[in-house]
Amino acid sequence: MLISHQNGIAFLTSVFATKWVIVPLLVIGCEGGPRGILVVQVSGGNEAREGIPRERFRDGYAVRYRHVVLELEGFFLASRDGERARIEVEPVVVELVPQPAQAFRIEGVPARRWDLVGFSSRPVPPNARLAQGVDQSIVERMRREGWSLYLEGTLIGRTPPRGEPGEIEFEFGIPVAVDYTECSSGDGTLGIVVVANTITQGEITWHLTHTWFDSFVENASLRGEAYAAAWPGRGPLLAEHLRTQLLSRLRGVDGGPLLDEEGNPIQYLPGMTGARTLREFLFSHRYAHWNGLDGECKSEIRILAP
Repeated sequence: MLISHQNGIAFLTSVFATKWVIVPLLVIGCEGGPRGILVVQVSGGNEAREGIPRERFRDGYAVRYRHVVLELEGFFLASRDGERARIEVEPVVVELVPQPAQAFRIEGVPARRWDLVGFSSRPVPPNARLAQGVDQSIVERMRREGWSLYLEGTLIGRTPPRGEPGEIEFEFGIPVAVDYTECSSGDGTLGIVVVANTITQGEITWHLTHTWFDSFVENASLRGEAYAAAWPGRGPLLAEHLRTQLLSRLRGVDGGPLLDEEGNPIQYLPGMTGARTLREFLFSHRYAHWNGLDGECKSEIRILAP
């Protein structure tokens, strides 16, 4: 399944294959002219450090994260006048809990405004570089299972079978390939300006609330009960368990229909993603913003597991 996404709307498109070359971090660049250094960090924001409090959930749940591990590669800079910085970066795996991580330090970048910024996330390749603080055992699991993103933490709220207050550990491995392109910053400007003879900072902002959205439209609500109701009662909640939750007939933690505050059935709104289950819905989320949560990227996602 291949899904493109822009401005909160998802579109189904055809599947394509892309070949990525894995090489050491460097910039060949354009000939002549002033240059600078671009450092790209990845941040999970307050959610990675402190979790998501119950006040932000529509149904009173809360979340704490222990691990947010993701793979990044294919970073590029280009301009609308046709110039492209010939950047070649090695794939990297970063951990966002409890603090941001540096993904790329790219030297010799031609100094100018680069209108088009993009990057990709893929299942972890054999020779990916591990950033500081990454757990090797998690990386080995991601590589073995074909995951590009791993989320581990605790969902706090009502639990099955009778809705008693409690905590549910979750471990979500996400088997997707995502391309983010044409990124704009939070101030509305395209790309980034690389300043000559200095270090320019850029940030991939990983918005962890997306996991818990109940739709792909703007101002979606955060909900935890549909996830909690899929927990089998022992061990961690896994993405595989979410197969049991049909988006058209979601159940609550008491085993009955999932209802909103007015007693009406809740149906998640997957738009045109084609998602039928909560598992497919989880896999369809895009997390990356550029230079803050107001920065947007076009995106295409390919779900790699049936």
